[in-house]
Amino acid sequence: WRSPAFDLELLKSARLSVRTMLDILHQGLPASLNMMTTSISFFILNAYAMRYGGDVVVAAYGATLRIEQLTTLPALGLNMAALTIAGQNFGAGHLDRVREVYRQCLKYGFVLMTSGMVIIFLLARVLISTFNNDPAVVAAGVTAIRIVVLVFNAYMLINVSVAIMQASKRPYVAMGIGFLRQIALPSFMFYFLGTTLAMGVRGIWTGLVIDNWIAAAVAVLYAHRTLRRMEEVRRDQ
Repeated sequence: WRSPAFDLELLKSARLSVRTMLDILHQGLPASLNMMTTSISFFILNAYAMRYGGDVVVAAYGATLRIEQLTTLPALGLNMAALTIAGQNFGAGHLDRVREVYRQCLKYGFVLMTSGMVIIFLLARVLISTFNNDPAVVAAGVTAIRIVVLVFNAYMLINVSVAIMQASKRPYVAMGIGFLRQIALPSFMFYFLGTTLAMGVRGIWTGLVIDNWIAAAVAVLYAHRTLRRMEEVRRDQ
């Protein structure tokens, strides 16, 4: 049996819908721009890492980033689950289920990220040594990862909250929060902590924690406010 998608005659008779294309662009463009801010944030962080600590700190951050990405994979899974399930229920008008999806994802995300934090904090030296056995890099990496673990739950809060907003057809929230936590806050925070307060390299890691928790607070508050307003509108109808 062959799918109708491979029917050339059907494809020839298909007509492009400008409205549908714009709707897709409306959802996809902010997500793409949000990913762009991630690339810019790496550039900003590496620039300050080189400024305060040189090649050793840049190498340590590379190892730290790999460990961080592996540990936060479950949060990305929750992000996709929240986006898919909440989107289906939003389209069906079940706002109570959207809120329940949000609540459950936050609950499981907290358990997963907190467990990851504890494991990585205890095994920091072993994990960093897996990626680089230079003693100076290992020492810098252990210091970095034991501070950066404090941001794991913030990542989860941001990812799940943004997913709920995207599912509710509010995709530009992701772009705004991405700009805030990846470009605006780091540019100020790294310089202020690292140079003004003379914290050096520790200012980078501390700034990373602070700016992500600020962004997480904004994301959660905005998500709750948006859900509450949608529920009020639905009740009035």
